[in-house]
Amino acid sequence: MASTSMQYASATISVQNAQSGQKITVSLGNPSQVCWSSGQALASGNGISLASVNGSGIPVSSFKVAANVVELLTSSTSGGSTIAFNVNLFVAAPTGTSFIQVSTGAPAGTVVTFAFSGQQPVTLSGASIGIGWPS
Repeated sequence: MASTSMQYASATISVQNAQSGQKITVSLGNPSQVCWSSGQALASGNGISLASVNGSGIPVSSFKVAANVVELLTSSTSGGSTIAFNVNLFVAAPTGTSFIQVSTGAPAGTVVTFAFSGQQPVTLSGASIGIGWPS
């Protein structure tokens, strides 16, 4: 993708009702065109972060971001309560991209949503869902 002009958009993945010991993945479609990113080089406000929803610690034992997959493994010692957190990051795509495809590999009962900044969250499932690029 280095020879293509790229556009970047900030996004949030929200996870709710997760249980301890669960593997949660969020995948982008079009792997040769679209990828997770920490943002545009040298721009302020860039990065990838994991944030608690309720202000407490986040019991995550593994957190990986690859080109097209975000993967989290919740700790098996979270005390039995449900887990909720946000992943804040960017999506990079060739300039002119009008939508992306997103899906999740979350276990049943775990709710995963995706939203570009300023847009309403979309609940994800195992099937790819088309989401419009922000204007």
